[in-house]
Amino acid sequence: MGGGWNQQSPRMAPAETPSGFLRIAQRDLAAAKGMVDVTLFYEEHWGFQLQQATEKALKAWLLVLRPEQPPFSHNLRLLFQMLRDQDAPIDPFIRLSRFTEFAVLRRYDEEPDLLFRQLPEFVKNATLLRALWSAPTTRPAGWGWAPVAG
Repeated sequence: MGGGWNQQSPRMAPAETPSGFLRIAQRDLAAAKGMVDVTLFYEEHWGFQLQQATEKALKAWLLVLRPEQPPFSHNLRLLFQMLRDQDAPIDPFIRLSRFTEFAVLRRYDEEPDLLFRQLPEFVKNATLLRALWSAPTTRPAGWGWAPVAG
């Protein structure tokens, strides 16, 4: 591991394959969905889980389009740009890039401003994330993974 976008891994671990990334993304999304009780969980907690799920789904997509390890980055905007550079149809999902700040910045903010003031916005974003890896028109061939209903 290491290097960045242009360095190929001679041997990929399960978490470095498209299906491995997607299995982990599914767990991250399940964790976020488990945090819907706003009396117990703050936005930065479930936002981080959504950021992680999105990051892993985007890295899976990148691996399918170009069999080189994606960068070790939490920057969703960078990952979306890399997909755009590969002519991937990212427009339906680009608004997920706003979860980038949950990767690090918002977790260490003492008094963060709320980005999503209502739970339906969270649910809408979770649904959009599931669409990212399940829509037949956008899912690249060869992902080798089918989402679990729910």
